[in-house]
Amino acid sequence: MRGDKPNWKRSRETLRRVWPAAALLVAVALAGAWFLQGTIPRHIVLASGLQDGLYHQYAQRYKEILAREGVTVEERMTGGAEENEQLLHDPKSGVDVAFMHGGIVRPQERSDLTMLMTLYYEPLWVFYRGSATLTQLDELRAKRVAIGSPGSGIRDFVEPLLAVNDITSSNTHLVPLVNLEALHALQRGEIDAALFIGQVPFPAVWEALHDPSLKLMSVERADAYPRRFTYIKKLTLPLGTVDFALRIPAQEVKLIGTKAMLVARDDLSPAITNLLLDAAHELHSQQGYFAGLDEFPNTAPVDLPVSEDASRHLRFGPSFLHRYL
Repeated sequence: MRGDKPNWKRSRETLRRVWPAAALLVAVALAGAWFLQGTIPRHIVLASGLQDGLYHQYAQRYKEILAREGVTVEERMTGGAEENEQLLHDPKSGVDVAFMHGGIVRPQERSDLTMLMTLYYEPLWVFYRGSATLTQLDELRAKRVAIGSPGSGIRDFVEPLLAVNDITSSNTHLVPLVNLEALHALQRGEIDAALFIGQVPFPAVWEALHDPSLKLMSVERADAYPRRFTYIKKLTLPLGTVDFALRIPAQEVKLIGTKAMLVARDDLSPAITNLLLDAAHELHSQQGYFAGLDEFPNTAPVDLPVSEDASRHLRFGPSFLHRYL
């Protein structure tokens, strides 16, 4: 009809009416992004562990990766997972995030902590000396056994396991040595067994695996422990996995273990959570001795409440604002 306007004119008038609202929305989004950018913490404190431990090594890697995003990571070296828990519970400690593993935090003390993600499996390793072949933890009774120093993650992890096997300080010499100090005491014959928790590259574990004078316990009742302790998982190390040429281990080994975690108080900035998850994916997603490709990081529960921000990030990826901040 003669009174109708051409399509191009109607489109131009529609655009003239709409673009101010669109421009306003863009301006609001940019202002919101600018505001959020200013509120993202640019400095966090990460509690790690001992000098000769993997937590310390990983803390250095997280420091490098987050520095690329403009966030400074200050490492707080500690005596281990138990001390890390105490630092997180104390809002005056300055610690924002900490490495930890399952079996550390008691149920009544979990309310203000949240698990951001799991990172990798941490097996329990029992190395010992002697002609006999040991296959059960209760066979350590009456021996000299290094179980870690007070405050170390290994000590907190193994004490309940030893207790259900009726191994206590009244019937067994429980020695407060940890990591390489414990290993070297075992190599010198000053103790009969040493317990460690950590990955294969953990210095004390790696050295012990390559020492032909030491034996590694294959835990006969490995299937039973997860039934009693929900944070424990059975793990298997096939023959020759560590070193094919040297046949380490010389036969399949059944182990029990748990998972390493990044833990924070429940008020950690979601933006920092997202950056830590991205860093964790860069560091821990490769296939390992026990984990499959891309098995980690994940938010499958261990024994702490799981961060909703972390779960959302892993399920749906980074938010628009996170992607462009």
